[in-house]
Amino acid sequence: MTSTKMEMALELALLARDFWDDTGTLSEPGGAERVSLSGVLFYWFSIGGVVCSGLDSYGGLERFVPYTIKVGLCLFICVLPCKKLSKIQNNAIGVSNECLVGIQGGYSAENNNKGVVMIVFAFLMACAEKETTGSELEDVPENTTPTDFERSLRCRLTELSVDQEWDGGGEAYTTYYTWDGNVQSFDTGRYTYNDYGYVTESYLFQEGWEQTTNYTYNCDSWCKTLSIVSDDGAIDLEYTWDGNTQYQENSRYWEYNDYGYMTYMFDEGAGWENSASYEYDCDGTWCRLMSYTAVQVIEGERENTSIEYLWEGNRQSWDQGYYEYNDFGYPIEYFEENEYSRNWYRYTYDCE
Repeated sequence: MTSTKMEMALELALLARDFWDDTGTLSEPGGAERVSLSGVLFYWFSIGGVVCSGLDSYGGLERFVPYTIKVGLCLFICVLPCKKLSKIQNNAIGVSNECLVGIQGGYSAENNNKGVVMIVFAFLMACAEKETTGSELEDVPENTTPTDFERSLRCRLTELSVDQEWDGGGEAYTTYYTWDGNVQSFDTGRYTYNDYGYVTESYLFQEGWEQTTNYTYNCDSWCKTLSIVSDDGAIDLEYTWDGNTQYQENSRYWEYNDYGYMTYMFDEGAGWENSASYEYDCDGTWCRLMSYTAVQVIEGERENTSIEYLWEGNRQSWDQGYYEYNDFGYPIEYFEENEYSRNWYRYTYDCE
């Protein structure tokens, strides 16, 4: 809930107060007292709206209370300052067709209709929930914004099955993974993760060769890679950051959104340059890739590649294949086939 909405609800509440005196009645110009339904509702929803906005500003209501309960709670809070309604005689409610919310333009039936619209709008601004896309989970906060978002090691990969075919050959294999805390082990090595789900150390070995690689980050709601260094000297990379833009050397950089997903990259060398852009639809849990555009320039020759993705639930498809994801944004199946090869991957996780 933004401060703008909070200020609007507060302003409306103050306007309502100007028409409500200590006796529980509303005052008309000239000193006459009259009670109207529109005036009562204006006070009712405005005060409740301020309370709901205040709760949202601190994240208390959004973080722990589902939308339907939230609206009900807002309505209940709205009723609390209006216990005086029980003391108002029944025949006093709605006896006036005149508008007591006549901020400008006087008191009239026409302004009364405008006042009712303003009442409803103010309440919705204070207590309504923004609609999110994709799958909704009971334990995932609705309407999560980047300021509330935080990556985590939600799912741990336990099995990967791969089937590959290409001209003249192919292979099929399954890799099993075991976990000890945040350490993932398999036949030829292990990975260590931080609590955000990023690899902090990898150890890989084969006959006659082994390599340990360390990764350092600056983590907030997601982690920004600062360095990648291997013990054998084969990898030695350092990165600098300006906001969500990651730089390596002078010409290579990557841009990310507030969820930590890459939105743009650029690289160049002698006689060539590459760039790519990515567009997403993000909710409070993960981002769905909607389109990908790449540009490659070699010796002045430009080649463009563009892919638009179709989403049906958690299934992302394009002309040559598809990805299937779980509700936390982890891939559970990948398939792609073209004139040169065919690839099929299946992933199994243990999710919290």
